[in-house]
Amino acid sequence: MPNFDAPAARRRSLLPVLASAITFPIVFFYSYLIYSCRNIPLLDDYDAGLDFANHLVRYSTFSERLTYYVTAQHNEYKLFFGFVVVWLQLALTGHINFVVIAFLGNIAILFLGIVLWKMFLPGLDLERRLALFLPVCFILFQYQYVETLNWPMSGIQNLPILAAAIGSFYLLGRKTRGAFVGSLGLMVFGIAISGNGFLISALGMLMLLINRMYARLAAWSFTSVLCAWLYAYQYKNLKHEPLLKILTHLRFAYLLGFLGAAGRYPVRPGAIVLGFALCVFFGWMIWRGYLQKDPVVGYCLLFILLTGLAVSGLRGDLGLGQSLSSRYRMYSDLLLIFAWFALVKMNRLAEIPSLRQNRLFVSVATISVLFCIVMDGNGVRNLRKRDRDLEHGMALFERSGGLQSPVYSQDGQPQGYVGFDEHARQILIESEKAGTYEPPPY
Repeated sequence: MPNFDAPAARRRSLLPVLASAITFPIVFFYSYLIYSCRNIPLLDDYDAGLDFANHLVRYSTFSERLTYYVTAQHNEYKLFFGFVVVWLQLALTGHINFVVIAFLGNIAILFLGIVLWKMFLPGLDLERRLALFLPVCFILFQYQYVETLNWPMSGIQNLPILAAAIGSFYLLGRKTRGAFVGSLGLMVFGIAISGNGFLISALGMLMLLINRMYARLAAWSFTSVLCAWLYAYQYKNLKHEPLLKILTHLRFAYLLGFLGAAGRYPVRPGAIVLGFALCVFFGWMIWRGYLQKDPVVGYCLLFILLTGLAVSGLRGDLGLGQSLSSRYRMYSDLLLIFAWFALVKMNRLAEIPSLRQNRLFVSVATISVLFCIVMDGNGVRNLRKRDRDLEHGMALFERSGGLQSPVYSQDGQPQGYVGFDEHARQILIESEKAGTYEPPPY
């Protein structure tokens, strides 16, 4: 543990050690993801990627393709960003490469980490700031949310939206003209990524209203209305229920599971306990006046809470286990990170002379490192199994001449995926005929 009581000349030598400690989980995180990534579609990639591409190439003119692009949906979402990535790949190379799409999703975590670094104790000396940021790095760059990593079309939706939201709130909190333009751009980008990008719009309006920035509020509101109009254009409500009715079907246990999903291991009730504990903790911090010291974090917390409420309304009927899905655990991990932000700020850890003698810092740093090691071990096993299943499924498809489905493993599939194996087989056959995808040979 670094000794911050040492003379300044000696302390400078700690910078490479701290920088290495920060860099190590990032390097491992991306090295293994790059090694294990496969150019093979996974579940939603068939509909959101291949099927979209197959329909797109049927149109001969740009205007026809643009109309289809604007009106296309995947489930309840219009994936403007994901769809445009597929379109660009078709325009540049003639076919889809899922490794490239997966990389764009994975790299969003690095940008999220940069934004969190910018938010964390700006102005503090670099050595101490790096030391206090260590728990953040080990919580962020680990494989607990592995389900959405190396999952091309899912990752490009679920991961960049978090970077866009937190980045937008951070820039909006800086209150400069240039930062406002950047925040506005990230809000539009967030809506293009996923439907819950509209939460960025709503919370941004609240933020500008509270700060009495009425001219900027008008520009923000006008842009939001344009985005909403484009999103609503020929939108299909696939559930055939009013949105308000869907959002009133909230399951409190599901919401707690969503918020505390980082505590899923070793037992499922751990997520409920952690979710409740985080709610109590942040309520206590707000009562102590934390949001006055760090208001931007307050909007980040609201974004996570409102996303959890929306997911509870839309997915709650699938059962508690679905709220603990790996694809949602990044939200819970972010709550842990913001809990550390609050502890550092409210306990004035930046002012403590010796961090290595502070029990809170030592305990949190140790737990975060152990958390990263355990989750990486479990995540690597899951990635290996997924890779084997993907390769085996594609081999079955190729060696049978397209008679067998490439969807090999269906363990734990939700009810909506019943019969998906045949659906995926037909899409893949059509993709090969249309030339939109070239499966790697197995």
